Amino acid sequence: MRKLLIISLIALSLVLVGCKNTSVTGGAVAIDKMIEGCKDSDGGIDKNIKGIVSAGDEDYADSCVAGLLIEYYCDGDKIVNQNMRCPNKCRNGKCI
Repeated sequence: MRKLLIISLIALSLVLVGCKNTSVTGGAVAIDKMIEGCKDSDGGIDKNIKGIVSAGDEDYADSCVAGLLIEYYCDGDKIVNQNMRCPNKCRNGKCI
């Protein structure tokens, strides 16, 4: 189930990349459930630090897909993500 969710988010991210040509390529996308106690190791949206968002037994790590940074963060108790274009390159879940 978790792999299917991640694959779906990646597919959605790639669709959003084709639709916009800005430094932030898509709006925030909420993961399908609210989980109490959402925590982000990089403190929110920080494209220069690879973070991991944790809530309950769910973990989502910032990652690079097709040259884009998929930045996960907490919005209250919701896990959300935002697709971002890096000024140079995206590597190992952060902009370099």
